Amino acid sequence: MRKFFSLVKLILVVFLFTASINWADAALTLSPLFSNNAVLQRNKPCPVWGTAGANKTVTVTFNGQTKT
Repeated sequence: MRKFFSLVKLILVVFLFTASINWADAALTLSPLFSNNAVLQRNKPCPVWGTAGANKTVTVTFNGQTKT
């Protein structure tokens, strides 16, 4: 019976850990345009957009420039 409760505890901990990772990832979402291997035009402004939680500050650093 103890092994059963230990297994249930382990499963519960793994589930909670996995759920917390997914929740943290959902906090900030960029447009699908910004992905690996994206090509940006040289010498042109590049607006960045996406969604974040209410009252959250988002900081973007790119090519030595930081914008908040």
